[in-house]
Amino acid sequence: MAEVGYELGEADYSGQALRLLQSGAEATVTWAGVEPYAQLLNASRRLGYAPAWLNSAGTNDPALFRMAPEAVQGAFFIQYLPDPNDPAERGNAAIAEWRENLPRYDPSLALTNFTLAGWGQARLMHEILRRAGPKLSRLSLEQAAQSLKDWRDLATVSYSATDRRGITVGWIAQAMGEHTVKVSKRL
Repeated sequence: MAEVGYELGEADYSGQALRLLQSGAEATVTWAGVEPYAQLLNASRRLGYAPAWLNSAGTNDPALFRMAPEAVQGAFFIQYLPDPNDPAERGNAAIAEWRENLPRYDPSLALTNFTLAGWGQARLMHEILRRAGPKLSRLSLEQAAQSLKDWRDLATVSYSATDRRGITVGWIAQAMGEHTVKVSKRL
C-alpha cells in the first residue's frame, strides 16, 4: 500500500507513476483533478503500469477521454450523475435542457460533467424553492428540503431532519470507448 500525492500545476507525473509501480499496488483509488489524473494515466501507461483505477465522480469528464484516450480505458468511476455522452441518456430531459441552455447563459462554459453537476444543483434548488412555496422562510425551506425522498432528476436525492447528505445513491461506471458505461446496479 502506498500514498502518492501531487502538487497542483505539476507538469510531469512520471515520478508518481513510478512510485505506484514500485509499490506493487494492483489497484489505486484516486481523488484528483481531471488534468493531473490524465497525466498520471499517461505516465503509468508509458511505464507499462496498469492497475485497476477507481476514481471519484468528478474525474469522469469528457476532457479526460480527450487527454488520455487509450490510458483511461477500463478505469472505474464512482458515479451519481448520468454520463451525458452515453447514448443511453439521449432521452434524458434534464441533460437536454442543460445542453440547450448552458451555452445561452455562458457560452464560455464547456458542457462537462462539472457544469452538469452545477446544473443539477440548480435544478435541485429550484425544486426545493418550488416546494417551499411563495412565503419563503428558513422553516419552509427546511421542510421543503426534508420532503425530498428519493427525488430523481439528474441524481437521486433524499433529505431528512437527521440526514442531510442529499445524494446517497450511486453506481460504478467503467471507461469504455469515448464514455463510461454503468457496470453495477445502484448502490
